Amino acid sequence: FKASLAVDGVVLASVLVALVFVGGALSFLYAFQIYQRVFLAPQPETGPEDGVREKSSPPAARVLVLTLAALVLAVGVWPEPLLALSDAAAAVLADGDAR
Repeated sequence: FKASLAVDGVVLASVLVALVFVGGALSFLYAFQIYQRVFLAPQPETGPEDGVREKSSPPAARVLVLTLAALVLAVGVWPEPLLALSDAAAAVLADGDAR
């Protein structure tokens, strides 16, 4: 917004700011329509008598998800090893020389 307002023409700056707001409003509208169809639409009534049962995920998938969640949590709580690795990689790329 500051860059568009720094433009010499007030009309051009106003048009740019208006386009950003219109684009944001349209993005919100489209995202809300998807959200509404997925989460707010009434679900069909099905039960065991219809032969439809909810399936639970296999144990291997549950273990995988829990392992990945624990890894993400661990990196968020203790990021130093990952930061050291990224610093070393950046140094190699910048200098062309490993430490």
